[in-house]
This record gives sequence, structure tokens and C-alpha cells, in this order.
Amino acid sequence: MKNKDKKLIHDLKNKLFVIEHHYKKLKSDPDGKSEGAIQASLDRCFELINHYVADEGDSSQHDVFTLEEIISNSSMPHYEELEKMYNLNIEVAYDIEGGDKKVRGNNAEFKKVRENIVENAANAKASSLKVTIKGREDRLDLIYENDGLPISDAFLEQINSYSYGEELEEFKSIGTKIIKEVCAEHGFTVNYKKTDFGTKVVITVPYV
Repeated sequence: MKNKDKKLIHDLKNKLFVIEHHYKKLKSDPDGKSEGAIQASLDRCFELINHYVADEGDSSQHDVFTLEEIISNSSMPHYEELEKMYNLNIEVAYDIEGGDKKVRGNNAEFKKVRENIVENAANAKASSLKVTIKGREDRLDLIYENDGLPISDAFLEQINSYSYGEELEEFKSIGTKIIKEVCAEHGFTVNYKKTDFGTKVVITVPYV
């Protein structure tokens, strides 16, 4: 089986787990959020299949963006969609100097990271999520801070020591697993931290 085939199966299985989870929640406690999450996961399944059929799903085909392009081609429409879906206040701020510096990434793949970070915040009963895109001298930091319920110290250690392909025990970690794996495929690093008000996720993107 080709790596591309394995990746498609892996991504579809992850989304089906998410659909199953929210379907059970919808039956026991209908609140509107699970229905939106199910629809988003279904949409993503069709998107994955379409990319596969069109031979566009290879995550090794990454584009190069300058920091100025990242600002001008903002992901705000996607955040606005997620904000409505999860009833979460999302604030996006830019702190970038030296807009000619470049990063490499796959927009379609990284969309999954945004979706799962927002969903994890909503599952932690957060009311807000602050996104800061900070350009440093040697890297770009994507910082996500939510005010939801804190994660346990044991799970925090498990997340930060996670290696590609390992199993994470808690169900909520499926989204975290997707975040870690997509970033690993891009060569990005991910670090989770507990704060006084919730959880911070820092994704470090090297310049090219």
C-alpha cells in the first residue's frame, strides 16, 4: 500500500472517530454544537477523497509563503466559520516584522490543525480563543490560547512527549493527535502549556 493510501485511510478513520463521538453526544445531550462538528467532519471526509481522486492530497507538495502573504491571505473566513459553528469568540492578532521571510506549508492540511484546535477549545468549555501569529527573528510562532478547563498534568506530559503514530488514550486526544501529526509532517514543533486561565498551544514554524 502506498504512503498516500495509508495517509488517506488514517485521516478518514480519525474523522470517523470524531463523527461517532459527536453522534453519541448528540443523542444524549443535543446542544447544536455536535451537529455542526459532525457536518464539518463529513465535509472534511469528502474534501480528503476529492483531493485523493484529483491526486492533490500529497502533503509533500507544500507551497512557500512570505509573512506578508500570510497576513494578506488571512485565514479569518475559516475562523469566522468555526466561531459560529462552536459558539466561540475567536480573536486573531498579528505581530510580524520582516514580511519578506518565508515559510513552507500546505493550506489544506493545516486547515485540519485550526479545526481541531478550535474543537478542542470548545470541548474544554472555553468561551474564547486568542490566536497570535508572531514573527520572530528565526521562526514563526502560531500561538493559540483558550480559557477552557485545564488539562491534567499527566495528559499534558503525554501530549508533549507524543511521537508520530503513537496511541493516545483519552478520546479528546484524537484532535490533538491530528494536530501533532500534521505538524510533524510539516517539520513544525508543537508545545502545550497550562496557563492561569486555560491552555496555550504554540506551534513553531521554521523559515525556509
